[in-house]
Amino acid sequence: MQASQRAPLAAPAESRGPGARDSIPGGDPSHPALAHFSDGSLLDPQPREGFSPCLVRTNSRAGACPMAVATARGNVFYSPAVAIPMMGCDLARSRDQGRSWQTIATPREPQYPPEDYLPPKTRALSPRDLEALSAELPRGCTWHPSVYLDRASGRLFASATVKGACPDGSGSIVAFSDDEGDSWQSAAIGCGSWDWGKLWSGPPATDASREALAKNGFPSVVYFSATGPVLIHGPNQLHFKSLDGGLSWTRMANAFTPEQEQSLTLGFPQRGVVAPDGTIYRAWAGTPADYLPNADKSHVYIRMLRSRDEGASWQHLELPETRTSLVGASLAVDPDGTLYLCWADSRDGEIRIAWSRDGARSWSNPRRLTIPGVAWVAKPTIELNGPGRIALAFWGSPSAEAHGDGWWNRDGRPYSGYVSVCDDIRVEHPRLFSAAVNDVREPLLPLGESALTSGEYIGPPSFGPDGSIWAGFVSLAGENSGGLVARLVPQR
Repeated sequence: MQASQRAPLAAPAESRGPGARDSIPGGDPSHPALAHFSDGSLLDPQPREGFSPCLVRTNSRAGACPMAVATARGNVFYSPAVAIPMMGCDLARSRDQGRSWQTIATPREPQYPPEDYLPPKTRALSPRDLEALSAELPRGCTWHPSVYLDRASGRLFASATVKGACPDGSGSIVAFSDDEGDSWQSAAIGCGSWDWGKLWSGPPATDASREALAKNGFPSVVYFSATGPVLIHGPNQLHFKSLDGGLSWTRMANAFTPEQEQSLTLGFPQRGVVAPDGTIYRAWAGTPADYLPNADKSHVYIRMLRSRDEGASWQHLELPETRTSLVGASLAVDPDGTLYLCWADSRDGEIRIAWSRDGARSWSNPRRLTIPGVAWVAKPTIELNGPGRIALAFWGSPSAEAHGDGWWNRDGRPYSGYVSVCDDIRVEHPRLFSAAVNDVREPLLPLGESALTSGEYIGPPSFGPDGSIWAGFVSLAGENSGGLVARLVPQR
């Protein structure tokens, strides 16, 4: 097949637009994802086998930071399903490939906040502000909800920062289920932390943990991290781990030493991944701190946190030429331990992907991905389904021009939700299938995206047992606002 001139993605069927009727859960073969190379040029002719997109509604209001996971049984969960904007840690569940949804209430103590409550807008806070703010926030309010699936066990986790999880008002609640959300257990975690909670899991790195897991009958070490000791900006990362599947938790070493914390301005490490040997990796995009050598202080770069002893100690590794936003890094690891790092370059708004085969010591030259019809990408996330086989979820806009900062204020670019899949991103000329999951004439974020509205991240896409790729989005298009789940369906 030969490459043709770059062309925009065709608008999906009108039924996919947020103002039209819902699309069919099985996708529409008459509006397939476009096959293209990494430079954005289309394959000519287009292959007969590929993918088609669809977008289904969860029929629930949704807060920021949407995500979706598909289980091995074919059920799909979406977070957050909320009754109050920007709050909640409940889930939407579909047992029939998105045709119908129900709200799953996860255990959360204390109880829900008043219906008219909205959290105050806060910037960087000093420790002396904390007591007053903690008193102002209602008991039970939540933020940064997430859903996570431990593939080794099938256990589903849902977490959220909850005011009052711990006696001083700090901490989070994690709920977990072994029966696809029918019943739950829960525990308070992260005492002393205040924001940016993240869950992940993986194989153990030490003999002691192997013995404990065998005794407790759970295959994975479960990790949790959040910022502290100050609300919102941390600036440190507090880490915890569980060797019994989430029932009990122990504190690990902080990511930054007290000396490093003093010089750290901002930084939000993303959800971690665990290599087959038990090594933890976390991508951190932030303002370079003074303790990092040769740092250009005028830009945000990606750094890597690595621990080979389950968080007892941390190493800090630099990554050159990775300019991005404060929340612009996503990481995945394949079964042979190769790391894949994805980000949106802040200079041109295009996706970059690099990989490392030596434990993040060295990286490939970043591969630049151009998506047909997209001039600017925001918050891409990556997931793997085998060596080199990646899926991406991201916001994509036909406009490169911004009218806001994209953080406190919307950037003014209209965005649609996009999903891409590639059989092997490492080959010389990788072939991708990409699609806007909504009608691009009716964008999901018509006024642009920002951290405080559309969220600080999109959850990584999730591979379903039938080869579908699922991803969570949110619509802020007026009366059509709410939770949305996209599906890229194989067509053979």
